[in-house]
Amino acid sequence: LVYDDSVFTATVVTEWNLVCDRKALLPTLTFTYFIGNVISILLTGVLSDYYGRRKLILISSIVHIISSWVAFISTNYWIFLIARMVLGGSIHSVWAGLFILVQETTPKGDRTLTAGVMNFGWNIGSLMLCTLAYFLRDWRHLQLSFAVISLLMILYFFFIKESPRWLLVNGRTTEAKEVVIYIAERNNVQIDTELVTKEFVEMEKNSIQGKKIESFSQGLQSLASQFLQLVLTPNVRLRTLLLAPTFFAVGMASYGIHFAARFSSLDIFAVSAIKEVANFVYIIALMFIYKRVSRTKCLALSYSVAGIVGISFMLVPETVPGARPAVLVIAQALFVGNYFLIDTYSPEIFPTSTRNFAFNLMDSVSKTGSAIAPYVVDLGGDFNPGLPAAVFGAIMLFTSLNFYFLPETQGQKLPDSVDEIEKNPGTTIVKIPWRRS
Repeated sequence: LVYDDSVFTATVVTEWNLVCDRKALLPTLTFTYFIGNVISILLTGVLSDYYGRRKLILISSIVHIISSWVAFISTNYWIFLIARMVLGGSIHSVWAGLFILVQETTPKGDRTLTAGVMNFGWNIGSLMLCTLAYFLRDWRHLQLSFAVISLLMILYFFFIKESPRWLLVNGRTTEAKEVVIYIAERNNVQIDTELVTKEFVEMEKNSIQGKKIESFSQGLQSLASQFLQLVLTPNVRLRTLLLAPTFFAVGMASYGIHFAARFSSLDIFAVSAIKEVANFVYIIALMFIYKRVSRTKCLALSYSVAGIVGISFMLVPETVPGARPAVLVIAQALFVGNYFLIDTYSPEIFPTSTRNFAFNLMDSVSKTGSAIAPYVVDLGGDFNPGLPAAVFGAIMLFTSLNFYFLPETQGQKLPDSVDEIEKNPGTTIVKIPWRRS
């Protein structure tokens, strides 16, 4: 077989001849990558709520480092596929654990800022990927660079402390105080020890004491237990059922529009770089806006606008120079911006006892959408290049309605228990007459 090497000198397609009767194996790499995400973030989510944020972040980091090097030295397609499943799942588990840890240690007025900084990691990483891919046109050299960069995660062992909120909920008050004092000292902040003690006593009263998992079977039982907490109590169940479709939509749309970049007329490196810069600028703008406005109203509006722009991609004539690439860049920025908005919002509506599991559950729902996206792009793109973006836009527009029935959280403290949510379900844009309060 003779392959076009004008863009890349070697790819996984050329390495293992993923063409003709083996063509289906190419999108399978993407599909299994996201399935690995779904499985990993669900398991590590519940374990993080019991063993702690720090332990799971460190374990997942080590798994990611090892799997990155295995992917680099892979000698056949199946080893590479498995390695990608593991490295994809582990890195998303690390990010989700870090995101929750950061949000739990950030004052309520600054959670928008920290969420934005956390999301910048994806944009900066994508820009780095684009730059590396421009200079390293061999996939194995590119994977080697990823493996080397992954070694930086070893630094987590020296800098990351446990979430004081998690420590408090699990009855480890003294350790929680020590972490808070450590954070204050690192930031050169003088704190009143008596005031800290008083605040911890108040928070401890509203907390549910957790228990450790002693075996894998208990881990599975706790997984089921936390899931039941999200679906058996009326107000928490309503939040879970309304939020899940919005995550599915943004997961499918943000990754799907990325895969659909090939339908634009620009150079692949140029359009990728422009998209990431646009994403970066848009998230910075949202960081200043989101902390000053209603969370749910902002989400409803942003999802709606993103949906309309996505649908318009199909309506833009291909004959107009630069029109479709421009719409693609705008749509990508809007979709990724919605990821930032929903990631900031979702930890604020779940209790501490199940927050990490709930966030990981929502993230797994979004990655399920991401796993389906390549097939929407491949099948829909063959019929009409503008159809995939329109499908993603329509789903975003439809799920925007869910935010009218979700509680407002702007400027409010994080709930610590399920009972707290059941007693105070919060206010919504549209009142829900059948909801228990």
